[in-house]
Amino acid sequence: MHRTRYVISLTALLLIFALLALAVPFTPSPAAAQGDPDGWTLYDLNLRAGPGMTHTTISVLPPNTGLIFEARDADTIWLLGTTADGAIRGWVAALYLGYRDGFIGANLPVSDEVIPIAPAAPESAPESGTDAASPAGGEWLGLPPVPAISARAVQIIAAGGNNPHRFTKIGDCNSADWAFMSALDTGQYDLGDYGHLQAAVDYYRGSFARSSVAARVGFSALTMHDSTWADPAACQPDESPVWCELRTSHAAVAVIMFGANDVYNLSGEQFDAAIRQIVDWSIRSGTLPVLTTFTWCGGPFAGKATQLNGITASIAAEYDIPLIDFASAAQALPNCGLAADGIHLSSVRPYGAYFTGQQAEAGFVLRTLLTLQTLDTIRLALAG
Repeated sequence: MHRTRYVISLTALLLIFALLALAVPFTPSPAAAQGDPDGWTLYDLNLRAGPGMTHTTISVLPPNTGLIFEARDADTIWLLGTTADGAIRGWVAALYLGYRDGFIGANLPVSDEVIPIAPAAPESAPESGTDAASPAGGEWLGLPPVPAISARAVQIIAAGGNNPHRFTKIGDCNSADWAFMSALDTGQYDLGDYGHLQAAVDYYRGSFARSSVAARVGFSALTMHDSTWADPAACQPDESPVWCELRTSHAAVAVIMFGANDVYNLSGEQFDAAIRQIVDWSIRSGTLPVLTTFTWCGGPFAGKATQLNGITASIAAEYDIPLIDFASAAQALPNCGLAADGIHLSSVRPYGAYFTGQQAEAGFVLRTLLTLQTLDTIRLALAG
């Protein structure tokens, strides 16, 4: 894995997110339809006084709020507009909008207007890509490492019609590496005190060592949406790695972890939008997304790692899907479960999944254990 494996121009980035936004289905509200909006909000979205997250929040717009736009900032990252009913005017982040056919934000005039507001502004909702979505004080989340499985999660699988005995992996090198889960298919494991998990090993047999086109060295949450990173032997032309894997795997569950590359290359806003799109597409495919926080161990990017993990946790809570808090659990391991390079998870010999003490020494073994426990919890929830 390389810290600068993927570099993307601003123009290409904006094009990618514009296409992703258009892929999200939208049913306009009656008010939005009457106002003939240029676009609409895809999520709860802060309407701000100026083009940037440092500006005060004027209001929090609910999903499907129609907007008519009049200007943009120099990079077309923020758009200035008015709600379709004419009630409120302000700036919104372009990444979290859907657009009517033919609308091009880059054709709007450039503005840096800051809207005057009264001193007592409404309280801001936690916004994608900001510290508001991160644990206070930069601490680790401290959530249960193995999540409970909600009725919503069970419903996603039940309605999807995919193979309940199959899961897939979506992520970077720490998901693609043989050391993550594969030993459970090759027989190089010892469950130790976790013998009850043999039922899960049997239930998901064949998935542990299966290769995923959406798990690869160098991937970030953003490159998952770029067809140039897809395997041409497995994927259709112009098909992204994540959509290709969801289409071809027929998996009931997708275990997802990003962050090791993203801390260097993505902003909080970019990471949030990319993870949301993976989650949206998974659910549309009838695949339950299981998000996982990634471990980090100090250094200049520790705050960024905490921010991205906070975003991951917030998305899991919003969608009511499982979250494996591997980051918090790994803090008890030597070097926080990382190898000497500080990026890859650590391993110990003999290589495999030996839950007879290795889970307290090696990041890959602990992550394998927590993921297997989560898969077993899903299996039991499906059984009723």
